[in-house]
Amino acid sequence: AAIDEDAAPDPDERIVAPPAEVLDALAALPAGGPELEFADGRSYPLVLRLVLDRPLEVAVTADGDSVALAWDDPGTGVPAEGVRNGRPYRVGSRHVIYVGARDHFMLRLGAAEGVAVTLNDRVLEIPTRIVGHDWWLDRARLQPE
Repeated sequence: AAIDEDAAPDPDERIVAPPAEVLDALAALPAGGPELEFADGRSYPLVLRLVLDRPLEVAVTADGDSVALAWDDPGTGVPAEGVRNGRPYRVGSRHVIYVGARDHFMLRLGAAEGVAVTLNDRVLEIPTRIVGHDWWLDRARLQPE
């Protein structure tokens, strides 16, 4: 079920922001935006980048198509170019995943702690109410708040 993000916030809800060391690690990774070329030669107007401190239940659809995450075949280090769509890459103790889309993503996370989400290199804070639910991410997320 999708979450109504325009609903009044739950007073007990928390917003999870990535810790400083994760933000520092993001700066060393290839930027996740329209300039990123994927292994198949494509680039996308929207690039979702996930940084996880452990393998985690994650479901991603890009423009309505399910993206298979290959947890059984993680790469080591993120290539400077030619990342594979949906492939987890081990970087130190973390896992980094890039997914491209033309219009939107639907993201479902199994947890908010230990997770960093960027859309076109913009760090998104994760409302705890979306854990286990579909979280709609599109160009509107890139607008100034």
